[in-house]
Amino acid sequence: MAEPFVLYERRGSLALITLNRPDAGNALNNALAQELDAALRRAEQEIDAKVLVLRARGPDFCVGLDLSGEKVDELAQLPTSGTLPSMDKLLDRERRRARRWEYLYNFPRPTVAQVQGRCLGLGLTLAMCCDVCFASEDATFGDPSVALGLLPTNPLWTYFCGIKKAKDLLYTGRTIGAREALSVGIVTSVVPPTRLEAEATRYAESVALSPGDGLAWVKESLNLTLEARGVGAAWRLLSEMQVTQTLQLRAVAPEDGWFFATRNARGLAAAQKELADLLSGAP
Repeated sequence: MAEPFVLYERRGSLALITLNRPDAGNALNNALAQELDAALRRAEQEIDAKVLVLRARGPDFCVGLDLSGEKVDELAQLPTSGTLPSMDKLLDRERRRARRWEYLYNFPRPTVAQVQGRCLGLGLTLAMCCDVCFASEDATFGDPSVALGLLPTNPLWTYFCGIKKAKDLLYTGRTIGAREALSVGIVTSVVPPTRLEAEATRYAESVALSPGDGLAWVKESLNLTLEARGVGAAWRLLSEMQVTQTLQLRAVAPEDGWFFATRNARGLAAAQKELADLLSGAP
């Protein structure tokens, strides 16, 4: 029997959720995403789990969306093939997708991301949706969505980094190291690779010493501050923009879906090489 893609463990007051697809860089496909949903629901139901730690096996935290060509419709509309669903189904799918990340962002207890290696695309969305992010010194962060002809998957960039740095990172799709990620607000703490698990766990355990109700209420009040600044509306707007993007790529500017066209014609490795060549020209 194959190992699950997501492992769940209780350690005292902590709920530990581990992405378990290391051979694929913990890339998100339908199966992993659905198992992650189930693990989060389980953690929410276990009231005595005061703090959630999200981590990953292998050298990388998460390299983003699985682009290998397998069915990933729940996670991304690959825009160059197949028949489009109706508008209401497109919008429903985008809203369900956005709710997945928003659910983690609003998870009713403190969440800690423990990041090593590459943290890209949807992987970075996962890390940014956590309240606190511990990163290994060798970790790298980035979102190549725009270079792929896609939209970023979360609206938190401006709130975390400020408008100018958010534009810089998303326009170029470049990756940044852990220290720069710390300086722009994506990461909370940078630690040596050999100390990552110990430091993230120590922090989570120290948070769990506080009363659970107090932790839940302070998180709710802080998230409501960003809600008042429009982050909730931004999540909803993102769904509508994703539908518009899908229609544009299919009907108006299909050439912007070059990555998927290259993947379908010449394979994933060729498409990834073209993407790497494109991103290497960024400052």
